[in-house]
Amino acid sequence: MQITLKRDELTHFLLLCQAISIRKNIMPLLGNVVLTAADGKLFFKGSDLEFSFSSFVDCVQFDRPGKALVDAKLMAEIIRQLPSGCDIHLESEGTILKLTSGNFVVNLNTRSDDGYPHLIGLDLLPSATLEASHLLSMIDSVSYATASDSMREAFCNICLQAGQKGFRLVATDSLRLALSTYSECEIANLESSVVPKRSMLELKKILKPSSLVHIGVDDAFLILISERTKVAITLHTTKYSDYLQILPEPLADKLLTTNELYDIDPKELGYEFYFDVTATSFIDCLKRINLLTIDSNRIIRIDLKPGMMILRTNTPGIGDATEEIEIDYQGEGASIAVNGMRLYEMLSVESDVYLFIGGEERKEFMVAPKRCLESPVDMPGVLLFLLTVNIASMPDMEDYDADEIADFEASLNI
Repeated sequence: MQITLKRDELTHFLLLCQAISIRKNIMPLLGNVVLTAADGKLFFKGSDLEFSFSSFVDCVQFDRPGKALVDAKLMAEIIRQLPSGCDIHLESEGTILKLTSGNFVVNLNTRSDDGYPHLIGLDLLPSATLEASHLLSMIDSVSYATASDSMREAFCNICLQAGQKGFRLVATDSLRLALSTYSECEIANLESSVVPKRSMLELKKILKPSSLVHIGVDDAFLILISERTKVAITLHTTKYSDYLQILPEPLADKLLTTNELYDIDPKELGYEFYFDVTATSFIDCLKRINLLTIDSNRIIRIDLKPGMMILRTNTPGIGDATEEIEIDYQGEGASIAVNGMRLYEMLSVESDVYLFIGGEERKEFMVAPKRCLESPVDMPGVLLFLLTVNIASMPDMEDYDADEIADFEASLNI
């Protein structure tokens, strides 16, 4: 191998190497990347058995073909430290790969690629195409709602599922649920697959929002092809639970027959209270209120009155806080309790939303974007964002003590 490359052309290479160098593997070869110089290009591929990739860059000068297996993390770190705009000359002889850039010279030990696994997931053909920006938006809309409890492996990841039209991404920790739908294309052979969350988040670093991404799936892999790069993600073998059981039955039935919530009566879905908020002002309020909460007690109380919503919290040993927000609501009074941090994470995704409160003992709290409810959404991308958390009815009192807070936490499964 004897080639010359532009350092800035390898930015994508750095991101891909980082994706496979995070995890520790029992196979030492998986910490390496295969470099192949051929046809005026440098091809590179790597895998940690969950996230596999192949890509290439054009050479400025191509003198001799060749192949080398080098440490992915070290190679990426060397290139990262080189100045932007510089040339990189690679030359391999035997088990040494010589990298030269200006006055900097480094000789890297290489290994034989004998025994390096064949990345079979990269052979899968795609069956659907969409803009990368829409896929990235969907990932953003659901990824925060996964569980952190390793005992529930499926809920720690993201469900990719065929919808009535198109496909969905779903995430839930059993207390909240986020669902995002794309209706402009369908992925062949897709029923319901569990995709590792870590790999989905790596896509946010690799995919360019302005590019197209081609997607395919089978029983074992999810393939994504964008511009010069192929990515294969190994699917989890665990089954995703029926997330619709989390929802009130009328709403679950609605989602079984349509991807949209346009032109619905919230009361038909069991939500007796609903109103709209501008999430930016609500988020600012939640930030201030959540300052008075701690990890063991994230509960805040929300009181609804005509034209007003009152948020408050009381944490023993720290203090209490109260703030009022004007809202367009003229219904009867109501009081609920909700995990303030989960509510904050939910509202960080959308700008203008409707809040729905209802169900038996008002234990359901739903959020949906105004753009999905006020008119049919004819643009491709995220059609629905839904989140529910269990909330408990609070006693009608001005203050509440530590024992009552503990009871509320228990009812919220916190």
